[in-house]
Amino acid sequence: MGGMRIAIYSLNINIKSRGKGQSAIASAAYIAGKRFKNEYDGITHDRTDRNDVVHGEIVLPENAPANF
Repeated sequence: MGGMRIAIYSLNINIKSRGKGQSAIASAAYIAGKRFKNEYDGITHDRTDRNDVVHGEIVLPENAPANF
């Protein structure tokens, strides 16, 4: 049973609606296992308690403002 191991890529896209009480910042914190502060409402979403995140990364376009 010496088969080759391969990774399977997966992409999920979800629309978050502030009007429905959802938060893109809270979702990003959960997915990445990080702590993010929502500048809109001042709430800090801390999901550093997750121990099952192997790698998390947020990628911005080159022309994104430096404060992001």
